[in-house]
Amino acid sequence: MSAADCAPASGSSATEVYGHQELAAFNYPGEFNCGSLLATWAQRRRVLAAQLKPGSASDKPAAPGILLRALKTLPEGHGPVNVRGDAGFYSLELMQTCRRHGVSFSLSVPRCQSMWKARRHTGPYSWQPALGIKGAAVAEVSYTPQGWRHEPCDCSFGGSRSRPPSLARTPAAGVAARS
Repeated sequence: MSAADCAPASGSSATEVYGHQELAAFNYPGEFNCGSLLATWAQRRRVLAAQLKPGSASDKPAAPGILLRALKTLPEGHGPVNVRGDAGFYSLELMQTCRRHGVSFSLSVPRCQSMWKARRHTGPYSWQPALGIKGAAVAEVSYTPQGWRHEPCDCSFGGSRSRPPSLARTPAAGVAARS
C-alpha cells in the first residue's frame, strides 16, 4: 500500500440530544449535545476509532488516545500513516504522539502569536499558485511550535493570488511534519 492509502483524519461533530443523557452538555452555540470524535481511513471509508465526549469539552485531550486506538486497528503492511486534523485537534501532545509512532501529520494551527510571527517571514516572492484551486496561493515557512523539541515543522499559509494576503486577512495556517 502507498502512503496515500492510510491517512487517518480526525474530526468531530455535535450530536444534539434531548432530555437527560450521559455526557451531554451545552456547547458554545448553546446546543445540548455530545461530541462525536472520529478517526477515519477516508480512502477505505472506514472508521478506525470513535469516542463520545461532553458537548462542551475540547477535542484536544482525546486526540492522542483516538490516534493510538486507530493505529491498533490498521492491518499489517498498511504503509506510512498520515494524520490530518483541524485546529481543534492541534496540540503538542498529539504531535509528540505522532512523532513517537512514526506518523506524519498535518494540523491546522490556531491563530496565535508564534504563528503570526512565522507568517511575517513570508515575502511577496514566497507565494506560489495553489495546485487545483483557481486564484489561490500558498506560502510555506519553517515553524517551531512552543515546546516542540524536534526539527522545525513546515507551516503553510493560504490566501488569494489576486493580491498577496495581508497579515490580517490570512484565513488559515497549517503545520506539517514528516517523521
